[in-house]
Amino acid sequence: MNKIVSSISVSLDGFFEGPDRDIEWHSVDEEVHQHFNDYLRTAGAFVEGRVTYQLMEEFWPTADQDPASAGPMAEFAGIWRDMPKYVYSRTLE
Repeated sequence: MNKIVSSISVSLDGFFEGPDRDIEWHSVDEEVHQHFNDYLRTAGAFVEGRVTYQLMEEFWPTADQDPASAGPMAEFAGIWRDMPKYVYSRTLE
C-alpha cells in the first residue's frame, strides 16, 4: 500500500494566506526550492484543491520556458507538469 504525505505552507502564526489570497509572505530561496524538488519528484501524484491547482496551473506549465526562471525553479516546472494531479473541487470539471 502506498502512503499519502501531506505538505503545506503555513506561517508560524497559522495563516495560509493573507487578505485577498495574498501569498507573498512565503519566499522560497534556491536551497529550499531544490530540497522540495528532490522530495516531490519521488511522489506518485499531487493532490490539490481547486484554488491551489488553478494558481499552480497559471504559472508552472511553461515556467521553464521563461529565461528568468532558472535552476530549481525551472526544474520544478517539469516536475509539476509531468506529475499526475488529482484535484478535489465542487466547481471545477
